[in-house]
Amino acid sequence: MARIKRDLGVSFKLDPVEYRKRYKESIKNSPVPSCDKKYKQNKEVYSKYYQENKDRINENSRQRRSDFKVQILDAIKHRSKKRGEICNLELKDIIIPEYCPVFPWIKLEKTETKNTTPSADRMDSSLGYTKENTTIMSTRANILKRDATLEELIALGKWAEKVRREYENK
Repeated sequence: MARIKRDLGVSFKLDPVEYRKRYKESIKNSPVPSCDKKYKQNKEVYSKYYQENKDRINENSRQRRSDFKVQILDAIKHRSKKRGEICNLELKDIIIPEYCPVFPWIKLEKTETKNTTPSADRMDSSLGYTKENTTIMSTRANILKRDATLEELIALGKWAEKVRREYENK
């Protein structure tokens, strides 16, 4: 059974059919036009444009999916817009090094494991994605750096070194 939560924090169960019916009704009555409504209103215009430009649209789509720099820039712009931060990066500013600057043993390449995938990082998280504030590193390094402070990273390194020495002395 589907649930609908009300503003008051009270929830009650509806069967899926009733839930979908109410959801569709709420969209119809919404003062904000949905993409679906906009598409239905201009369906002929969109269809005609697509038919006339089908090859160009498909080629652009294929190129955007294959060029990883474009994917990184698109993601950066999306996050910046969502957070209301500035982003003055252009495609030429996205330079993917061969190896991760943090972990030089990691070769940066788009893979299924994601640890070796290039990731954009803001050196100062309070600033937006600017040329001076953005660097490309491995996803692994970015994840480790994400929530840790400098003191925590130093303490972790010291602990790891101590454990390694103890293990070697056994």
